[in-house]
Amino acid sequence: MADLYETLGVSRDANADEIKRAYRKLARELHPDINPDPKVQDKFKEVTNIFSCLTPRKLLESFSNASSDQVQLKRIVKGYACASGAKN
Repeated sequence: MADLYETLGVSRDANADEIKRAYRKLARELHPDINPDPKVQDKFKEVTNIFSCLTPRKLLESFSNASSDQVQLKRIVKGYACASGAKN
């Protein structure tokens, strides 16, 4: 499987906003309503899955001081597994 960050076209140290911008750009290009090709639809699904996998982890990295709510969120996201089974 290709690197998740590479597939989105961002560096491994990209922040949540950069990942979101890259995802939205690709989603506009690959959306099934815009491009009905089945191969492109598969790529759209892949990009959407990658975005959902990377976003929770990047949000956690943005926490500077852990409050009790943030600690609970970290516990939830720590156990979060991507549907694709990909590791990042």
